[in-house]
Amino acid sequence: MSKTRFTRENFHSSLLKNVIIRVDYSEVSNLDGAVGDLNGLLNADYFGNKHIQQANKVNMTLSKENIDEGTIPVSLSSIQKIHSYTSCKLEPKQKVQLDISSTFSCISIHCDDNYGGLDDYIALMSKVVSKIQEYDSFVQIGRVGIRKVDGDDFDTLEQVKEVFSRIDESADEQENFKSCQRNKTYLLLNEEDDMQVNLTQSIIMNGSGFRVILDMDGYWNEVPNVLLDGVSNEEGLKNILNKINENLFGLFKEYVSEAFLEKGFIRHNNE
Repeated sequence: MSKTRFTRENFHSSLLKNVIIRVDYSEVSNLDGAVGDLNGLLNADYFGNKHIQQANKVNMTLSKENIDEGTIPVSLSSIQKIHSYTSCKLEPKQKVQLDISSTFSCISIHCDDNYGGLDDYIALMSKVVSKIQEYDSFVQIGRVGIRKVDGDDFDTLEQVKEVFSRIDESADEQENFKSCQRNKTYLLLNEEDDMQVNLTQSIIMNGSGFRVILDMDGYWNEVPNVLLDGVSNEEGLKNILNKINENLFGLFKEYVSEAFLEKGFIRHNNE
């Protein structure tokens, strides 16, 4: 049977561990003012706690001498304030943190078995960034990305192969197995999509068993105009994030077996 019948709406993955949604943008002129406009909304509908942290902006310049010597020169250009929100109220409850700085916003989700999908978090990120753009009309969106990390522990290579349809060719004999990692970059190009996915699949010896990690980072460095034309900033960003999420799910299906997809298939009353 075809894997096309499995969609984000009818499939629940037991492998998904972490998701990060991040939007980078040109610097906000007054971060505290922009966040002040957001606090009421975030406190009422989305988060129970907030704190402010300071982080260093780091500049790193590598020369041939640095590479030869194994040194990395680091200069701390400035201190960056980050407004962090936790105790997320969205259901089902997950461990979630929203970070807002003058140059990016990021939602980090630690997924458990009750994870119900990204739609609400995509809507939240779209709302946050659009509010920042309303506050400072000079803010322009740069890189937009979603990163998903799937993984699990297995006792045998046979169990690995029952879940993952694509594994490194060297992972054939358990007795002679060595930890391996495969890195692959996909360019997903068509009339509407011009996004890139950096994918890393790792199979690691874990005691007497194996840990498999599938790490996918999908993003646009430049937002395609076709997804923004004729819509608001909020709807445009939501379109972009939904496109990335859909493409990542399609790639995920290529790496797992149909038997695994069948186990996570959510049947409705009319099916």
